[in-house]
Amino acid sequence: MNSNAYLCEYVKNAVSNKCPYWYACFGQISSAQLLAEKRKQNPKFYTATDFSSQFGRHVYDCAGLIKGAAWTTNVNGIPKYKASEDWGATTLYNKASKKGKIDTFDKVNGRCVFRGNDKTKTHVGVYCDGRVYHAKGHAYGCVSEAYDPSKWQYWAQCSLFDDSNADGGGNDDNNEQPELITVELPVLKYGSTGGEVKSIQALLNGFGFRDQNGAWLAVDGIFGVKTQYAVTNYQRARNLTVCGVVNEETWNKILK
Repeated sequence: MNSNAYLCEYVKNAVSNKCPYWYACFGQISSAQLLAEKRKQNPKFYTATDFSSQFGRHVYDCAGLIKGAAWTTNVNGIPKYKASEDWGATTLYNKASKKGKIDTFDKVNGRCVFRGNDKTKTHVGVYCDGRVYHAKGHAYGCVSEAYDPSKWQYWAQCSLFDDSNADGGGNDDNNEQPELITVELPVLKYGSTGGEVKSIQALLNGFGFRDQNGAWLAVDGIFGVKTQYAVTNYQRARNLTVCGVVNEETWNKILK
């Protein structure tokens, strides 16, 4: 289970990357295919004319921003859908381990705040360091606003996250350090294929790096000229060795 601290990191990253609001989405990479699916499922929420300009980026609705954090362990990763946890704002509140009206809110980082009434919650955000991070709507995308208790009616500790170390406490008494887990990542270069290439393509799109024609990368798992171009530009922008190869140095920077 991810922590409240990770939820805060995740939502801050979504705001920093100016991720768009797409109804019924939880962090998928936007594309023409995804748009067609969502328009078919929820046509009244997909009448705007700017969706195509947002292709290649992680997209969320308000509850989806929280589910995206629950369904991945990398703030720039692609969440893995879990039907058993596909909850809207009302269910997120109802299943919460701790909750109450906003006048009892203890302002713990990573707790959720809600708008609505006793029966229905219409919107949800995440409280972090005196601000609320939320997917506000299609005209706004993911935003951060100063916490104002007059704008929220309820709070809850989402049951998808652990708040035991929400304020940075933990192993102070015995000064134990968490076990470090290392994962060997493959070197990716022109001609490489597979899931790791898809991850790099999605991450590059999320960071705003496009191909030589200014188009978003196809997340197809094929490391071709377009992906190589985006990798090279990423390395140049991040002051890395410019080689067009996703080596250890580049992986470390991307996943930092």
